[in-house]
Amino acid sequence: MRDDRNTHEHFAKIAGAYSDVRTTDVEPVHYICDRLDGLDSINAADVGCGDGRYDLLFSGFFRV
Repeated sequence: MRDDRNTHEHFAKIAGAYSDVRTTDVEPVHYICDRLDGLDSINAADVGCGDGRYDLLFSGFFRV
């Protein structure tokens, strides 16, 4: 059986470093937002992978 506490501790330690070294490719965000432009509404979900940097970009394109 996996020890979830050790897994959590491991990723908690590396999360800050991971965010510092990753880059954000804005091209896919622009592509998706262009395709969604003009729709009355959309439903979306963040599946919890990464630090949310793409969510932040997407949120700038949509009214909440």
